[in-house]
Amino acid sequence: MKNRLTKNQAIFCMAAYVVFYALLTACCLLLFVRKSDEEFFVKLGYFIVLAVFLGAIFLYFYFADIEILKSRRKLLAVICVTFVCFLISIFISKVNVFLSPYALCALVLTLLLGHRVALFTSLFTVIIYFVSNLIFSDLTGAELYGAFFEAIVTIILAVFASGRHIKRIHYVFVGISISVVAAATVGLSYLLFYIPGYSPLKIGLGAAYAAGSGLLDVMLMFLLVPALERLFNLTTDFRLAELTSTNNPLIKRLFNEAPGTFNHSLTVANYVEACAMAIGEDTFLARAAAYFHDIGKLKNPNYYVENQTDGHNPHDEIAPELSVSLLKKHIMYGVMLAREYGLPKELESAITEHHGSFPMKFFYYKARKITEGELDLKNYSYDGPTPTSKINGMLMIVDASEAALRSLNVNDALAAERLVDNIVKERLDLGQFDNCDLTMNEINIVKQTIVTTYVGIKHERVKYPDVKLSAPEGEK
Repeated sequence: MKNRLTKNQAIFCMAAYVVFYALLTACCLLLFVRKSDEEFFVKLGYFIVLAVFLGAIFLYFYFADIEILKSRRKLLAVICVTFVCFLISIFISKVNVFLSPYALCALVLTLLLGHRVALFTSLFTVIIYFVSNLIFSDLTGAELYGAFFEAIVTIILAVFASGRHIKRIHYVFVGISISVVAAATVGLSYLLFYIPGYSPLKIGLGAAYAAGSGLLDVMLMFLLVPALERLFNLTTDFRLAELTSTNNPLIKRLFNEAPGTFNHSLTVANYVEACAMAIGEDTFLARAAAYFHDIGKLKNPNYYVENQTDGHNPHDEIAPELSVSLLKKHIMYGVMLAREYGLPKELESAITEHHGSFPMKFFYYKARKITEGELDLKNYSYDGPTPTSKINGMLMIVDASEAALRSLNVNDALAAERLVDNIVKERLDLGQFDNCDLTMNEINIVKQTIVTTYVGIKHERVKYPDVKLSAPEGEK
């Protein structure tokens, strides 16, 4: 059922389609159709075409990117971004058709949801806009087709030039690139649809307006993205970089109230980021997931061994069943904190899934020793769910490996490799990776990356001689 929608999801998608169609229809009635003298059947055909194009967008999501349809916030984000950018393009085109920021939708959706969603949605939106102008506006020749060519070319450029960057200067260069390409496209369009009325001044002015559209795209992108990522609780590299800053309130609390967990999280972040880079996953999301996966330990931090500095372990004084119950609660409390501080859903899932349904072996064996009999392993296991993404699967491996390597103080690569192999094998045997897309090849890469990173951290340093230096006699 992973590649199918549930009944509730399907109903929500149909409702979203109706709302999206109603919004665009109302917009087109007010701005295009109302002012037109076209025949009734032309208008009817236009609205049927509009319905088909919107349906094509939803069908694309269903067959190529169904996760968009499964997530209400992502689907609503697509509708909101598309409609807002459509309106902005229409109103700015009143100044000049070439000044309209046609690539804005592509830039915003690339940052919020990725390349594929951005490219397909933006292209279909531009086609709707072009068909509207073709039927109902007075635009002809270079103004009509030049704007369409400008939109297509700048959208493709925006999607593939933006990528995943947190440096603002990169987007300045993206805007300049869009400006140059847009100006060149408009200039060529005037040549393709040349009529005697096109003077060099008119062509130059059209190209100048097109050049302005690229910078306008980037300026509006920086205004829209922060608002939209908060409104729909989506992760962009900009937001993830902010979340992993040491100025983040939760990170500060972790540093002050659970310093051992804070240092563990930082070390895990280094491992997970290296693993994500090795298999081509989002390094920003991987680091953020590691930073926040154990925030639930802020409640009763002294019950976790990394925060016990005085040698006193409260678990020595309580029953293993109570210990298991207390340790499980760091997942529940972590989710509560994530929602209280408005963390993205992706980080919330890292909190709930990084232990999966794996047993707490120490307390299971302690209970068996006390009872001298067989016990149900499920009563000593985390409640799950098991990881549902590659990053959460990697986080599970790294979290357990880092703790084991640190506690056992492994000193050579071979021993570290054996230890990590055992950790992964136990989790494979208990089906912890059944719901995520990690392949065996990727798991092997993750294991090797952990060992390589650990050996790099544990490398030998030169032992400096214990010699006390003093200043020469004359300099005292």
